[in-house]
Amino acid sequence: MKKILLSTISLATFVATSAFSADLPSIKSALVSTPAPMWTGFYAGLNSGYNFGTNNNSYTMGFGPDVFSAIDLGNGGPISFSYVLNGVGLAQTGIASNKQNGFIGGGQVGYNYQLQQKYVVGVEADIQGVGISGSGGFTGSGINSTTVSGTNYSANSSGQTSISSSVNWHGTVRGRLGYLLTPSLLAYGTGGLSYGGVKASVSSNVYTNYIGSVDTRYPFEGSQTFIGNSATSQTLVGWNAGGGFEWMFMPNWSLKSEAIYWNLGNVNLNTTSIAGAGGSFSYTVVGEKDGVLSNRVSSSTTSINYQGVIARAGINYHFDTGSSPKTDFVSNFISKEKNVEIVAGIPLWSSFYAGFNAGYDFGTNINSNNIGYQAGSLTQIRTGLRVSPFNYSLSGVGLAQTGTASNLQSGFIGGGQVGYNYQLQQKYVVGVEADIQGAGISGSGGFTGAGANSTTVDGINYSANSAGQTSISSSVNWLGTVRGRLGYLLTPSLLIYGTGGLSYGGVEAALSSNVYTNYIGSKNANLPFQGSQTYIGNSTMLQTLVGWNAGGGLEWMFMPNWSLKGEAIYWNLGNVNLNTTSIAGAGGSWYYYIPDQQRGLLPNQVSSSTSSINYQGIIARAGVNYHFNLANVVPVVAKF
Repeated sequence: MKKILLSTISLATFVATSAFSADLPSIKSALVSTPAPMWTGFYAGLNSGYNFGTNNNSYTMGFGPDVFSAIDLGNGGPISFSYVLNGVGLAQTGIASNKQNGFIGGGQVGYNYQLQQKYVVGVEADIQGVGISGSGGFTGSGINSTTVSGTNYSANSSGQTSISSSVNWHGTVRGRLGYLLTPSLLAYGTGGLSYGGVKASVSSNVYTNYIGSVDTRYPFEGSQTFIGNSATSQTLVGWNAGGGFEWMFMPNWSLKSEAIYWNLGNVNLNTTSIAGAGGSFSYTVVGEKDGVLSNRVSSSTTSINYQGVIARAGINYHFDTGSSPKTDFVSNFISKEKNVEIVAGIPLWSSFYAGFNAGYDFGTNINSNNIGYQAGSLTQIRTGLRVSPFNYSLSGVGLAQTGTASNLQSGFIGGGQVGYNYQLQQKYVVGVEADIQGAGISGSGGFTGAGANSTTVDGINYSANSAGQTSISSSVNWLGTVRGRLGYLLTPSLLIYGTGGLSYGGVEAALSSNVYTNYIGSKNANLPFQGSQTYIGNSTMLQTLVGWNAGGGLEWMFMPNWSLKGEAIYWNLGNVNLNTTSIAGAGGSWYYYIPDQQRGLLPNQVSSSTSSINYQGIIARAGVNYHFNLANVVPVVAKF
């Protein structure tokens, strides 16, 4: 009996165990294939943000202008003396605060590779139009003195230096290393190469007063103003480092927010300052004999650093991601137009929206026109010929500064927009949109010119032949619009529209002019009159202009709340008139008469010119918009 009972229990246990085992999946069937990585793949997108400058100061070091030499013809003279004029250089030495801030926007492309379900490595390249700029200045002073025959001669200098700098476009090539906080949220660090187009300009004005007194008669006195301007445009390469977060908020689409420190290094801008307008003769009250303050040239070097921290947001489309998290509205969304119908009477497009854009501006401003004006009248006293003074108009200098420069303005542009749409009768959409972009729009060109003047005195012909080169550059650092929009729905999700309204932007212009003038008069082999002067002028300008625009485009609501747009907009900010003063400084010489070596002076002359520069172009760009309040209008009904 006992054996039977044990056999029965063993059989029951075997049957039960077999039945339970039959209900369990086999180990082989329990293996689950690993899902494809969600982040691996190529991507492209748009970004927009703001640059906070970290370059607080630009440093300027002045030099010279070597040794000052003069002859004091009064006080029983002549007395020769000289001293080093480093006081002018000291007046040009100082620190200017010109922190560089501004909007930035553009696009990026990249590739990610996901490792071990937690790590993502990749590389990204971007390029942006930017409106980063800064300006500042400082004052300086310096003193020189010497004593000759008991008389103290001094040169007291004081001046003002102004500096401006800007970045017109900026790009990076960076590696990225990230950790997935959740399957759809990536925290990453990034760093690599930065590159960009930069501009800088320096303007210096130093007044120097020369004086010597042994008593109240002032045997020596005079003044000169050292004026200098310089500008440069360069492409720099540097480095960057930063980090951010990226969120895969729906299949193939991610939003990112990041901060990146960048540094493009330094530009050393050399400026030559010429003692021109404001210069006067030395003189003595007693003898009334005139000497000369000779033309002098000083120089300075300004070191400008380009760096900052970019805080920006962006959106990316991932072309070949694998598995990704689903949301209810995405899984229920039917993307094909034939499977979607609009609920009668409920607008699809009415809402506020915001987004990013990036594109390129094709300049339509072909030419800038420059008109020069004469440098007054040249008056000479021919001491060698012992005859009366003569003069003639120097309109030839102005003619040499008159011409047309081709400086077509083109470049990248990118930023963001906000707006509101209202849908009418299921077919029409009206709205308003405002945008602001960083811009790297710039152009440059130049021309050569020539002019001649002449007069005849006592049978001798005196002529002044001028030839010169003028260079003009212009740029738009940032650009915005406020526009109305009127559209027609080709399909329920595809809008064609026209747009137009107000444009506004920050513009910059620079002009450099160099005219050489040769004075000569001849009656025979002896040259009674000969000399030369070089008219040098530079000017820069920063302004905010307001104009108009008109254009059109297409916008596609490719999924609930999200649309893509492509548009072309013509814009015109009008004209800037840039005035430039050119000073006859370095290269000036005395006229002379060979037989008795009597000498006189070519007086300092000042000419001027006005350049008219127009800012206009056509922007071709793409953008993405998020529409905020479409959820409450039930935009689609899915058909199965």
